[in-house]
Amino acid sequence: MTITTERLNDYTEIVKELDFLLRKKEQIKERLNSLKSPDYKKIKVTEGTKGKTSEQENYVIKLEKINRKIDEYKAFIVPEHETIKREIARIKKWQYRKLLVYRYLEKLKWSEIIQDFFEFEDDYEEEKDFKYREKVMYWHRKALKELTDG
Repeated sequence: MTITTERLNDYTEIVKELDFLLRKKEQIKERLNSLKSPDYKKIKVTEGTKGKTSEQENYVIKLEKINRKIDEYKAFIVPEHETIKREIARIKKWQYRKLLVYRYLEKLKWSEIIQDFFEFEDDYEEEKDFKYREKVMYWHRKALKELTDG
């Protein structure tokens, strides 16, 4: 199975969106828990139904939509994660494997990756944004080439 850069980026974006939805779900749950019983005088009539929807009901509806999307994303992410991990394991150089795992599976920022590889070098503070960033970017290009050429 071929891994492309586009596939890695799609996976990363879906993981980010899943994280966002999980945070949003918690916020809605907190808001729901903080609400008092509905004030039916303030409830707006839902257009076309002549029924009234409380703020609580609106939040529950939002939660149901979010839960469906979360389930959809999880169904995609779990097997995709395993596939990407398996394909990364084929790469020969350990630095390349580690870099790809950090970037695409653990979602680390470039600065965190550079720090992990080079923070104990004598010139790290002076070179982290120059020499070491270039080295990590070079490894990244080579690792992606090896991964996608599979």
